[in-house]
Amino acid sequence: AELQRLLGVALLASGALDAAIAALQRAVALAPGDGIAWGNLAAALRRTTDLAGALDAARRAHRLRPDLAALARALGSLAAEAGAYEEAEAAFAAALARAPGDLAALLGRGHVLRALGQRDQAAACYRACIAARPGWGEAWWSLANIKTLPLGPDERAALLRAAALPRQPDRDTAALHHALGRAHEDAGDHAAAFAAFSAGGALLKALHPFDAAAFADRIARLIACTGPGLFARGPEEGHPEEPIFIVGLPRSGSTLVEQILAAAPGTEALGELPY
Repeated sequence: AELQRLLGVALLASGALDAAIAALQRAVALAPGDGIAWGNLAAALRRTTDLAGALDAARRAHRLRPDLAALARALGSLAAEAGAYEEAEAAFAAALARAPGDLAALLGRGHVLRALGQRDQAAACYRACIAARPGWGEAWWSLANIKTLPLGPDERAALLRAAALPRQPDRDTAALHHALGRAHEDAGDHAAAFAAFSAGGALLKALHPFDAAAFADRIARLIACTGPGLFARGPEEGHPEEPIFIVGLPRSGSTLVEQILAAAPGTEALGELPY
């Protein structure tokens, strides 16, 4: 069983996903009580469209080895991805109980607390991440992206210090610039905010060049699958506690609508879906 597990881990690292999953499935069949093997299987299945299978494997892994913070964190991430936010929060809390310095679990817990509407508690998680890693752009942007909690002058000063340090031109640096833009905006310094947002946008543009042909092809495919028949059904009655889905073509203003709604008390934006 251990040889099959190690084979699966090696195959997964090499990119042979199907073979890795097959080896790891053999490992857990031979040793169903091996929590680490179940965790490896969950990591492999997560790279496929089998989110339910990955989540089941992660649950088994955590149940078998509750002493391993990494398995609890992995369960939290998968549960959050599946929308099981209460389960995710409990898993992240378990990870932090075992490893209080696990910043990935702390950030993940902040995300699920925000999704559960507990914005102050989410902000506390993000601020704890920043206290441990003052230049962590993702943590700063997560805090700045809570629309109803403005960034104060001390946080603006801390962002300025972090942005002034030499950094790699990566997504985390772009997130830091965007958080700084939000801090400038909250302070009423719109010129500085525009400059910071522009710096972050320029980094993302360099990292992900725009492909006009691919974008045009995507729009054509979206139009093809959203004909008049899609909208022929009449609207159904809603309920105040039901989710609000915002749909629209790229660059049509759907993100702006999301941000406007997210600023209202009792409303939480959960981000964009990849389809």
